[in-house]
Amino acid sequence: MSTDGPRLRPAAYRDIAALMYRWTGIRLYGKEHLVEGRLGPRLTRMAIGYTQLIERITSAGPESDDGRQFINSLTTNKTSFFREAHHFDFIRDVVIKAAVQAAAGGGKRMLRLWSAASSSGEEPYSLALVAHSLLPASAGWDVKILATDIDTAVLDLARRGEYDEAAVATVPAALARNAFEPLPGGRVRVRPEIRRLVEFARANLTATPFPVKGKFNAVMCRNVMIYFDKETQERVVRGLVSCTRADGYLIVGHSETLFDPTVTRFGTVQGVHTIAGRPAGPSAATAVSPTTATVRLIAARAPAPIAPRLTRVPPIASPPRRPGPRTQGVPLAKVTEARISITVGEIHASAVPCQISTLLGSCVSACLWDPETRIGGMNHFLLPESDAAGARFGVHAMEILINKLMALGASRRRLVAKAFGAANVSVARLLPVAAQNATFVREYLKREGIPLVSERLGGVAPRSITFDTATGTVWVLPVGKAAAIARGEVAALRTTAVPVTPFVIEDALF
Repeated sequence: MSTDGPRLRPAAYRDIAALMYRWTGIRLYGKEHLVEGRLGPRLTRMAIGYTQLIERITSAGPESDDGRQFINSLTTNKTSFFREAHHFDFIRDVVIKAAVQAAAGGGKRMLRLWSAASSSGEEPYSLALVAHSLLPASAGWDVKILATDIDTAVLDLARRGEYDEAAVATVPAALARNAFEPLPGGRVRVRPEIRRLVEFARANLTATPFPVKGKFNAVMCRNVMIYFDKETQERVVRGLVSCTRADGYLIVGHSETLFDPTVTRFGTVQGVHTIAGRPAGPSAATAVSPTTATVRLIAARAPAPIAPRLTRVPPIASPPRRPGPRTQGVPLAKVTEARISITVGEIHASAVPCQISTLLGSCVSACLWDPETRIGGMNHFLLPESDAAGARFGVHAMEILINKLMALGASRRRLVAKAFGAANVSVARLLPVAAQNATFVREYLKREGIPLVSERLGGVAPRSITFDTATGTVWVLPVGKAAAIARGEVAALRTTAVPVTPFVIEDALF
């Protein structure tokens, strides 16, 4: 075995990260543990070290068996049937409805959809189930769904269309009745008439030229661009837009930031704003080319948008009074332009000096700050993770906050974090929530390579925290509203309607 053995040294990690970026556009920030966990077992079987592996796959190239296995090992595939269900409502109520109306007006009975990051197939099969229920071939409809991914291993799984019964539990009952055929061992297979609607193929969205041609009624590319830097995002969006019809839609993940690569920058896409469509009107098809169309954001059926309550106050000409003895921190050193209060499921990020405050019991707030640009932001989440959309869940709250900061000009590499909350307030139902939240935020930041420079997690007392984005300072003040805060969190937990269950930290890596 090589002298570097199974241990991942910094130089080898840099080479692996550079190779992954060159071949796929994916940035591996602080993912040393992930790389060791994914590649280490293979090195042991091959009896070689990282240096030899790098030499071997570099020589073989990305399209070789070794190159594809390398890419497969380092891509993360998290998906489920009807994940972010409001997107499939939009396909049903807007995209398919428009196709039906066009056919009634003399157009072709044709629907073309593209799942651009299909993973193990749950997403394209969800599209197929919706389309098959409304546009039967017996009525003359020509429905085709292209499903692509860069990972050949998950594509092989997807083509088989076989899943555990638990995996299909999120399929609406009306669609599930005729969607699957039983297999031994508690598994099911997507029925042939549904599978025939989907064509699977490998595609690298960062390739030049763009790997897909054609015009689609809708393109789904969700939770992909969070792995790319701004330049790569712009190139991928340009390709995706070129593949949408003049009246088509681009559907992205709830936490992703989009850019119009040739005309203007998109705003942050979050909450309801997860669907982009070409501008309507008679000039859309003639005056705007497929690669230069300005895309407008469309509101779909979704949870309420994340909109912190913002109260403008006059600029403060001098630093505020020093906090009392029970508060950690120092006075503001710069002028503060605004004070923002957020609560469960809300997020705020700012490129101008402001103070962001919240009250925490078992919930957690992460304060992220870029010390060079002085761009900072805070979230407030209730539970660690869920497939449901929304920033009440830590896994989404962290993604959204990071992407909002990057959209404002912060660098992910420079971000530092402070975390607060997870108090064991005296409500039995909240005890497991507090422990899970504390573990989650520590592990998430560790996996993402964001230093946790300070924390006040645990204890029994709720806290009031105030984050100054001008200096990165956080004031922490224990408060005596434990009962009221606990009641509010229990009510939020009840309305969230998600059971408190253990989470797997790998789920945080979309």
